Amino acid sequence: MKKLLAILLVLTMLTPFGAFAQEAETTPELISEADYAAVDAMWETLEDAETRVMKAAADETTAQAVASAVKDNALYVEGTLHWKGDDHFTFETTVGVTCGYSARLRNIAMNAQPDAQAMAQPEVEILSYAAQNAPSSKDVYLIEPYYGIDSSFTKQYQNEAKAIAEATGGTYNLYTKTAATIDVVAEAMEKGAVVIFDSHGDTDYARGSDYTTGATTSYLLLQTGAGLTTEDYADDNGTHHAVNYGSYGSMKYYAVDGTCIANHMDEEAPHSILWAAICLGMATDGLHAPLREKGVEVAYGYSQSVTFDYDYLWEESFWDEMIAGKTVAAAISTMKSEVGKWDYCDYYTTPQQARNNDCAFPIVVSSEDVYPGHGNVDALQEVYSTWTLYRTDSCTHEQTEEQTKEPTCTENGYIKTVCLSCGEVLSEESTDSLGHDYMETVCAPTCTEQGYTTHTCSRCEESYVDGYVDALGHDYQCETVAPTCTEQGCDLYTCAVCGESYQENPVDALGHNYVDGVCTNCGADEIVGPQPCPCEQFSDVNAESWFHDAVVYSVEKGLMNGIGDGLFAPEGDVTRAMLVTILYRNEGTPEVSELSNPFEDVLAEQWYTDAIVWAADNGIVMGMSETTFAPDAAITREQIATILYRYSGTPEIPTMELEFPDADKISAYALDAMTWAVSEGIINGMDGQLAPLATATRAQLAAMLMRYLEA
Repeated sequence: MKKLLAILLVLTMLTPFGAFAQEAETTPELISEADYAAVDAMWETLEDAETRVMKAAADETTAQAVASAVKDNALYVEGTLHWKGDDHFTFETTVGVTCGYSARLRNIAMNAQPDAQAMAQPEVEILSYAAQNAPSSKDVYLIEPYYGIDSSFTKQYQNEAKAIAEATGGTYNLYTKTAATIDVVAEAMEKGAVVIFDSHGDTDYARGSDYTTGATTSYLLLQTGAGLTTEDYADDNGTHHAVNYGSYGSMKYYAVDGTCIANHMDEEAPHSILWAAICLGMATDGLHAPLREKGVEVAYGYSQSVTFDYDYLWEESFWDEMIAGKTVAAAISTMKSEVGKWDYCDYYTTPQQARNNDCAFPIVVSSEDVYPGHGNVDALQEVYSTWTLYRTDSCTHEQTEEQTKEPTCTENGYIKTVCLSCGEVLSEESTDSLGHDYMETVCAPTCTEQGYTTHTCSRCEESYVDGYVDALGHDYQCETVAPTCTEQGCDLYTCAVCGESYQENPVDALGHNYVDGVCTNCGADEIVGPQPCPCEQFSDVNAESWFHDAVVYSVEKGLMNGIGDGLFAPEGDVTRAMLVTILYRNEGTPEVSELSNPFEDVLAEQWYTDAIVWAADNGIVMGMSETTFAPDAAITREQIATILYRYSGTPEIPTMELEFPDADKISAYALDAMTWAVSEGIINGMDGQLAPLATATRAQLAAMLMRYLEA
């Protein structure tokens, strides 16, 4: 009995130590620099395995090769490699860092071009626009991990964030490159009234161009893993809240989701707005939901991968409205009206086309806007958030006298004078400019005897009133008749020379005379009337631009047009489908049979379908694989050379050495084509580099086409 009691006493004494030992095993440990150095060394081995099988780009084949190499590596934890799609997987390492391979991220990194001037900028910049003791809820934080490392990221968001901070009287805080750590991101969420993520984004799933159906979380990508712990990298029921996706050159990928960021926050967010200018941020609720639980009121992001072109247009429109004192709902409405309701809406004109081509839709989540749900975010959304940029609890209007003089019309139509600092209505009038009379400010408008019944023109989508003839000659006779064009004429025709649309019969500014919809002067030796530069229509192209002549050539030949709103977008990306379509039009759009379409990702009746089928039938394109073409993928310089080379009938290759330091980066399939393109002067170097894997801009493509076709 005494022995039994002694044993029990010893066990009782040991219990606290046992509990402590168990707790110590689960306490998160900070990942050290030595740990990351070991992981970096592992990635060098994995990159060798990838390079041995890579052709044009990373894909399912390269993913399989890397996965095989992972299992042979000493850092690999047996049994932890899990596939999430055909070209995406994760695995754990013995140092506590969860790693992953994503073909999509590898291709982005391979095509990224550094910006030396941006790299020279300090990684942290803080500017105060506040009076003393200004509340932190007016502060603005901008997180830009890849600024300077990837030249796709410009100063646009830096200028915007400064303007917002100046308007709120807060402090502007910029963190770039390795200064943008997980703890800095958490601090931004704790202190910022406005937090902007200007970075790359991703999900934890990929199968070809599908990054959403099997995803469980969405990631913000950082350039550094400093501050991350073993807990951040741990498996949470099949989801990893932090993943190391390796590196390519100077670009590194440390993915963190909303749970990871929230776990590093010690304080609640100040009823703030998160503007996530990243790809796939709203594909799942993994980024925004944990942050909204920590006090973020409004989260904005995209359902799919988004282009820089549209993100920049959307953000500029939205924040102009917010700085002017509008609500999120009103700002989003204006933004969509001015720019468009989905990415690339100038190419894909219906929501269904946009969904079929994985276009990004802007999505808002707030207390008044429920997340549409996984798989339902590629859709139009009506936003209701009443969040404003300015506090409304202490405004005296004393410093807004000039702002309150100009009346602004609300969505309901009656005139209000509104304080832009607090949003309070200072005065209102009962009758608006159309004669709508609002009795006791009831906003269900009824027209008085002065008023008109409104209609929408099916051709131009503008609204006009009954009995009113607009500038295009649309005559609205009564509310029961769909708008039709009168004999004054508004049928529009497109000139094959300049690409602009003109009305029937009149002679336009270029001297094109349209009779029965046919331009009678386009083929004439002399064009009647003045001949202004075609680039005058583009605000982003001037006579001093290096690409001016190339744009003029491309527009005059009908090869390329603008993207709308008076823009040519010279720095915009070019997709594989765009180049093939240009060549197809240059051939006169010959008839093709869609039955011969070899590509599963080229759907019937798309704007590019006939062009790709024609190119495949004629051996001009081979596809990314036997069954995929990747029409929406950004085209690389070596792919352009290859397509033009085949389009030319694969002429004889001159005997010459490509004297560029990166000539060894040319893919094997593209070597003859690149040699030919350089010898013909079609492709030149960029800052002494050939950059075969870099994507081409619209301006660069215009220049290549001009050199090629003139030769």
